[in-house]
Amino acid sequence: MQRWASRIIPSRHRAEALLPAPSLAWLRWGIGLVAGGVIGGAGLPVQAATPAANYIIEQNALPLGWTAKRLSPVRPAVPRSAPITAQTLPPASPAPTKPAAAPVVALTTPLGREVAPSTSPIAAPPPPPSPPAAPLAIPVAVPPTAKPLVRIAVLLPLQSPSLGEAAKVVKQGIEAASRLEGGATLTVYDVEDSTVRQRYGEALAAGAQSVIGPLTRPHIAAITPVVKVPTLVLNTLDTQQTTPAQLYSLSAAVEGDAVQLARRMRESGRRTPLVVVGKGGLDTRIASAFGSEWRSLTGRPPREWTLGSPASLSKEAEQADAVVLAVEASGLAGLAASLVNKPIYATSQLNDRSLPLKGLGDTRVVDMPWLVAPERAVVQRYPRLNPPLPYSSERLYALGIDAFRQALLLATTPPSGKMEGVSGTLTLGRDRQFVRELPLVPVSPP
Repeated sequence: MQRWASRIIPSRHRAEALLPAPSLAWLRWGIGLVAGGVIGGAGLPVQAATPAANYIIEQNALPLGWTAKRLSPVRPAVPRSAPITAQTLPPASPAPTKPAAAPVVALTTPLGREVAPSTSPIAAPPPPPSPPAAPLAIPVAVPPTAKPLVRIAVLLPLQSPSLGEAAKVVKQGIEAASRLEGGATLTVYDVEDSTVRQRYGEALAAGAQSVIGPLTRPHIAAITPVVKVPTLVLNTLDTQQTTPAQLYSLSAAVEGDAVQLARRMRESGRRTPLVVVGKGGLDTRIASAFGSEWRSLTGRPPREWTLGSPASLSKEAEQADAVVLAVEASGLAGLAASLVNKPIYATSQLNDRSLPLKGLGDTRVVDMPWLVAPERAVVQRYPRLNPPLPYSSERLYALGIDAFRQALLLATTPPSGKMEGVSGTLTLGRDRQFVRELPLVPVSPP
């Protein structure tokens, strides 16, 4: 009986895998009683336990007091149809090659009872946390490479007995614009009739990229043959002579004011102006410039009346729709009574703090924005002279500001288009002379 029982349950370890120890003892006693045919005769099958699944049971996951024990694999049960003999047991076959499985364990409770391993998979431990992401690279702005400073030379007659004060005011304007605009280094040369050409050569040898000055026509004539870089002179050019392509002009000449006055009057619809001409040389220049521009605009010259003429000014004015004054301040006395109810126009010659123009009635003048258009942004940008100077000197200061701005541009780019300046809206003419477009403003109430 013992041998037959061992065929049914070949191994003590297999029984231990199926039954607890007390049950195994009762089984052996029962087999001894019914070995003669109870099991075989009744045809009752002997069920073998299905091998437990190989799940990993972590010791840390067990309840307090529970233990785990390694289990041995269990062979499959013998088929029912085969006789229960030693010869019908299937031979052991090598296990298929598989990756090594984790050991199967049985759980033991604190009371000593074994619990079959669970067939439900136990969740695997969570994956290790991912390493922190690398910080995003923030691009750092690289400051642009600073442009090299433009070297500008300034040629002015600073020690001249007659022009020294005017030259110093122009220099103040140039330096004020340079401090505000930047982008250049200034080298100032004091020039005279005998040294102006030599100083110009020294400026070129020192690497000057553009030149401001000279101021007078004789000095301009002296440097004209040796001009090599953009040179902005501060007077009108002699249009009767050939000048170098690098020679430019920006001036505050009253002739330019007279031209602007003729254009503004024509734009406002005036057709028959009367020009009142004084006896001074400046008066004659203004009247001549106005007459030439009016003739080019309308095809006919304007009518003129000269101070001291025996003809009646009142009668001459009656035939005109406007009056142009080309007269110095000293010649204004006695004119107001003859020009009642007539629109009056004048150049910057009559726009000064010391001139009482209110007696002339409805008077309009053309002048620099620096003096008559303080609301403009370009005018508000630059510092004022303190204390204020007469308007004639203020115009030279404004001329210096715009001269620096143009010289800086001429050193780097060819001139083109318009530039809003404090001395006017600047446009380069065909003769390389900058034209200053001036505003027309009232200086006394109508």
